[in-house]
Amino acid sequence: DVMFIQGMYGLQPTLPQVAGFEAAGTLEALGEGVGENFFLQTGQRVAFTHTGTWAETLVLPARGLIATPAAMPPETAAQL
Repeated sequence: DVMFIQGMYGLQPTLPQVAGFEAAGTLEALGEGVGENFFLQTGQRVAFTHTGTWAETLVLPARGLIATPAAMPPETAAQL
């Protein structure tokens, strides 16, 4: 993440850019177009990779979410 911020990573930031690539959190809502057969539900804990993860709230593609156990600390889940 530090190399990304400094412009020394293989992927160059498009400024302004929020840093971060890995994270864990709680699925708050499902967007339009997410089918009823989607395997995750709101309130479920998830981990994911995406640019801009150093944020309070993100809108992400559903296909990139990984379910994590509720008992797993977010610091551990983000390492997936």
